[in-house]
Amino acid sequence: MGIRQIQVTRAIEKIVKYYLLEGKYPTLQTITYHFGQWLRGNVPGAPGFKATKLFRRQKSDTDLYNSDIRLIHQDISDAYEATIQQTTRIMSDFTFADTERQKMWNLLAGISKKVDQLLLVSQNGAGYVDANILNFYDMSSVNGQRTTAYINLKDRQVTLRENERNSNKVLLNGSQAKFNSLTANVVHAALETINNAFDDDINSAWWQVVKVDAPTTIQAELIVVFPQEEEINEVVYVAHSVKPVFMQLEYTYDGLTFSPIPGEKDKRKVVDKSVWSFSKITVKGIRFSFEKKDHDDYSGGVYQYYFGAKNITASKKDYVSEGILYTTPIVFDTPNINQVSIKAGHEIPHGTEVDYEVASYDESKDLDTLLWFPISSLDETTPKYAKVVEFSARPTKFVEMAKAEPTLEIKNGMQVFRLIKDDGDGTLPHDFEEMRNQVLMRGINQWRRERTYVKFDGTMPLNGSWKDQYDNRPEAVRIDYLAISNTLSLKRDGGGSTDNFYRFTTCIQSDETRVVPMSLAILKSQENGPKKRMGAFAVYVNQKRLVASNEEVTITLEPGWNEIQVLYHFGNMQMRQDFIETELPNETYLGKFNLALEKRVRADKEPLKLVDAHTLYYNISPNSRDCFAIYEQQVVLNYLPKSCIFQLSYEVEDSEAQNNQVVLRAMLKREENVPHISPKINLIEVRAR
Repeated sequence: MGIRQIQVTRAIEKIVKYYLLEGKYPTLQTITYHFGQWLRGNVPGAPGFKATKLFRRQKSDTDLYNSDIRLIHQDISDAYEATIQQTTRIMSDFTFADTERQKMWNLLAGISKKVDQLLLVSQNGAGYVDANILNFYDMSSVNGQRTTAYINLKDRQVTLRENERNSNKVLLNGSQAKFNSLTANVVHAALETINNAFDDDINSAWWQVVKVDAPTTIQAELIVVFPQEEEINEVVYVAHSVKPVFMQLEYTYDGLTFSPIPGEKDKRKVVDKSVWSFSKITVKGIRFSFEKKDHDDYSGGVYQYYFGAKNITASKKDYVSEGILYTTPIVFDTPNINQVSIKAGHEIPHGTEVDYEVASYDESKDLDTLLWFPISSLDETTPKYAKVVEFSARPTKFVEMAKAEPTLEIKNGMQVFRLIKDDGDGTLPHDFEEMRNQVLMRGINQWRRERTYVKFDGTMPLNGSWKDQYDNRPEAVRIDYLAISNTLSLKRDGGGSTDNFYRFTTCIQSDETRVVPMSLAILKSQENGPKKRMGAFAVYVNQKRLVASNEEVTITLEPGWNEIQVLYHFGNMQMRQDFIETELPNETYLGKFNLALEKRVRADKEPLKLVDAHTLYYNISPNSRDCFAIYEQQVVLNYLPKSCIFQLSYEVEDSEAQNNQVVLRAMLKREENVPHISPKINLIEVRAR
């Protein structure tokens, strides 16, 4: 509000106040008339005091003097008030703009991260990321000392190691093989004997020529009949021809009828070598079906098509149950790697699996001590793990704050409270822009105690009753925090001397399923007579009420965080009425379950929600205590917590930690009932940003 608005508002208030003091309610026309008269003698926004010339005898006129002093004082007061209001508005606008800038910066950072992830998993994104390809032409990319899988450099693939005790090779010779042309009106002859295909000598080869007068597609076959039935699960064909041949492998039980190998119904293009791996089958023979579309030579008016093989083998192979591939450090041009994805070319038959893991390489650490992240290939339609792994150098920082104090700042009529450490310092070590994934936990190693007064009627206290208290009379609920212990304080310091309704809450993290008993001291011994029951109780675990027997419950802790709530309602059980203040207990006990032995305990299971400072004080109810903001490098709240220990955790970029090396490992496995099958890895493309 500027000086002009202040003067106009004061003039209108003066007009209205005059008529109200006279016992009249001014109409709009009356106010407009008097306000118009005021405008004739005053300029809104200009000083009310004007320099005037006085006659000599008027210099001693105190009324005139005091009137001028009042006008000067009014003008100065208006300027002062306008300056404060304008400054406050500017600061508020600046805070809002700065908050919006930070929100936009975080939003853009998230969008940038999402774009990087999309590039890493895009089929055509290799040109936009740093990529390395492992193709197993040699052992340069393999850590031979740690790798237990078999690296087949000849076939350029990684498989499980062969179990040689249970493996055997079928003995083949040329007398068992026969080549037939399936295309009519052709002439074929063997340029090199068929025996060369089965001598295990790569320097010799079988070579067959098919001649035809006009170019056409040549269909042919090579049938190999075994002397007896054999179990096989792998056939290798090393080709010897000029141009590619399309081939299909088939098998026979009787030597007459042939069927395609399971899962191999289509012909494959063979240029150099082809390997068929399949589930173990018992066969009497195999057949190679050939198809060649282009002639290899033309001479003397005859088109010549060549078929041949340097080596043909059929075998039954058994494999060990598992093996691991470790790569050598993969070095990228990017100075610091944040995200990694892989594209794996592999064959995973039914009953086998391949799991990939990546880690940021640190030469000072053993490979087993690195932090390994499971990852799935980016082309998988149903990935088992994440397709993008993020292991940027972001160490997690922890700041524990056990005190709180009000600041001198007021926002929207609400006082601002900040958290401070034991030394009284509330400034965080890092700026808000440097922090990532801020999480504020409340009640570290503490109970959260809630207490209020509810008329005692002898019934069991329930969580639903507490919900009614927060819905209908939240101002009557007193909340504080107590150190974790088996002794529960019921003292009513700081108000609420008649409070008899209590709820104690804490959360315990368990690594495994545990069953523990817990007893409650609800009976009090009397000097003369039996023990006296002090009230009713209930125990909840993960929002489920437990059934008590003889003041004892059995608690089942599941893996992860478990919320335990103990409710008390104290009163005279016999008369079903309230205790007087002197009869109310000051403490109670929990037995059998030693809470002091628990390593990870906090009062609130869920963390507080991070919002910006403007939202905290303008858009959130003052009764809501589940939000916090980081404002001017401090943790601020909209309430003053009592004896509560907070822990702020966040990640920061470590500018000194630069790492552009990644290691990968692949775990190849097979099920026990398929010893004759192995997964195969042909190629791995590792991408990084």
